[in-house]
Amino acid sequence: MLRKIIKRLRPAAINSDTVVAIHLATANIRLVILQGAELKQSQAFSYKADNWQDSLQVALRSVPAGCVLHLVLSAERYQLVQLDKPALAEHELLQALPWQIKDLVTIAPEDMVLDYIDLPGGNTQQAKINVVVCSYAWLKQLTAVVDAAGLSVSSIQPEEWLLSHILPVSAQATMLVVHQPEQEMLIQIIRDGQLYFSRRTRGFSHLHLNSESELREGTLERLLLELQRSMDYFESQLKQPPVRDIRILMAQTELICELFVQSGFSRVEPLNVAQSAAAVNQDDLLHNWPALAAASAAAKTSHIKQRVNLYQARLHPVRERLSLQRLVGSAAALTAVVALGWLLLSQQQQQAGAALAETELQLQRQLQQTDLYQQALVQRKPDEALVKQYQQAEYAVTQKQQLLSYLAEQQQQASQFYSPVLQHLQQVDLAELWLTNFTLRQGSSSFSGVTLQPASITLWLEGLQQLAYFKGQRFSQVSMAQVPDNTAVSFVLMAQKGETL
Repeated sequence: MLRKIIKRLRPAAINSDTVVAIHLATANIRLVILQGAELKQSQAFSYKADNWQDSLQVALRSVPAGCVLHLVLSAERYQLVQLDKPALAEHELLQALPWQIKDLVTIAPEDMVLDYIDLPGGNTQQAKINVVVCSYAWLKQLTAVVDAAGLSVSSIQPEEWLLSHILPVSAQATMLVVHQPEQEMLIQIIRDGQLYFSRRTRGFSHLHLNSESELREGTLERLLLELQRSMDYFESQLKQPPVRDIRILMAQTELICELFVQSGFSRVEPLNVAQSAAAVNQDDLLHNWPALAAASAAAKTSHIKQRVNLYQARLHPVRERLSLQRLVGSAAALTAVVALGWLLLSQQQQQAGAALAETELQLQRQLQQTDLYQQALVQRKPDEALVKQYQQAEYAVTQKQQLLSYLAEQQQQASQFYSPVLQHLQQVDLAELWLTNFTLRQGSSSFSGVTLQPASITLWLEGLQQLAYFKGQRFSQVSMAQVPDNTAVSFVLMAQKGETL
């Protein structure tokens, strides 16, 4: 796991000049690592039956992080179909091809991942294409293994059309005769770096096991016949100039070259890679040419499409937000939380039940005490002394309330009686006379004051006679005295019932 994380975190620029190609061959997986034009590593990982995933995982451990990774498929992993090219745009063509070739391959249209190359031809011929088809389900397994190793795929290519990337470009038509153990013979014709013709011939899967005598007894003749048929098709059907050179790549390259020369082919040589490709010996080239070709392939400009890539957007790995392991762990954690919550709720419910029972018991006790108190109150009689004391207090309060009412009434009557007197005193007031004190009672009154003019007292008394209050009263005492050290005279007047003032 740590290795995967480190691989994902390393910047891709560290190994920008490192190219890795992995060839999924019939019985083994071939790993090739190129740094520039130098072959740094070449290794094979064998597997049995269809258990290729384990070997691929082991091979991916040797892949440096951040490098360009190409995957090459052997012939049994895909199917090829040649047909006339429909007059459609490229994106429309890729959508239409599954339904055009569905009866020509064994893969269902919904499971197809395909691409194609254009085949050069004469101007008078209908343009043709070679279509490569692979199973989406199988490719999904392949990319999942790569993604699990923390790597990303740059391309997925069939081995069928890679030889043109390592063959030196020549204006002369060159025939390639390539054989891999346990596979059928591959015959291709390449001109100007473009693939014109490609076919596999049956009956030669065990060619690497044949001795020279077995080759001379009939195998060589059948092989030469297949080569001649391919040349005739190239010249007559494709209207191309004759093939001048033959390049051989197989287990017995030197022997086959010699036998071909003896059979009349003069320009027959072992296959040598172009100068732009990695410099390798014949043994490495024989066993690793698909991976070497994929790793050495450079982008070439061409007026026709001659490169394929089966790695499409829908093959991109989908990051699982919740894996099965995490789902099981989450379910277990959730179950534990629910169980713990249930235990806590049960405990709280028990505590609440106990508290409720205790509260109900206390309530019953209080209700019983209340009943006892009510019964005691019903049976209890008032104290006679307290009742008598209460009655006396109530009588005293009544007497006081009556007295207060009487006094308030008397006060109101006095206010109504003396109010006119005060108003009259204000009316008869003289500027030269000042009252310092006066007393008003029913049947008597008295006045005292100071004046600067004694004669004003007589005028003031005449004004008092006009008030009905003073009728029936007479002055019983009149006294005046000089104020010491002053010209003012003080006076005192007292009146009682009798004659009027």
